[in-house]
Amino acid sequence: MKKREKAARALRKVCAVALVPAAVLAVAFVWRAALGNDPGTGTGERTRIGTDGTQEQEDEGVIYRLGEDAYLFLRDRDGNHADAAYVYPPGGEVYGEDGKVMEEKDLETGDRVKVLSNGCVMETYPCVYGEVYRIEVIKKADGAARQACIEKYQEELEAFYTEP
Repeated sequence: MKKREKAARALRKVCAVALVPAAVLAVAFVWRAALGNDPGTGTGERTRIGTDGTQEQEDEGVIYRLGEDAYLFLRDRDGNHADAAYVYPPGGEVYGEDGKVMEEKDLETGDRVKVLSNGCVMETYPCVYGEVYRIEVIKKADGAARQACIEKYQEELEAFYTEP
């Protein structure tokens, strides 16, 4: 019986040594996620609570224009444009580099933008952001950046869209 008690005591020590760090890591993960920086995504996205109490998610990426009235937002993932999504700003709330309202039709392929949304996406391919609050142009693309974006994504992305 003593051997069994010793073994049980040793097992409890091992469990305590293993479970305490795991619990600390779990609490740290939940704490960080609650503050809006989910360390697991690595996407550069930020989530925060807006002034009216709604959740706001901020994503960065580039625009790829498919046609006159259609474009895709390519969200960055660790420096690579991986996730394609349609974004529809309410009432054309698109802001230029200078912070002034600009026309949605003036977004061009290669423009680096920030999309502020409620973080919800519809389960489609490519996905569609549920509610977009605004799009902000961080940097307008020059001719070389525009051409590099077209060359990189043209064949893959044009499968999503056909001019009407």
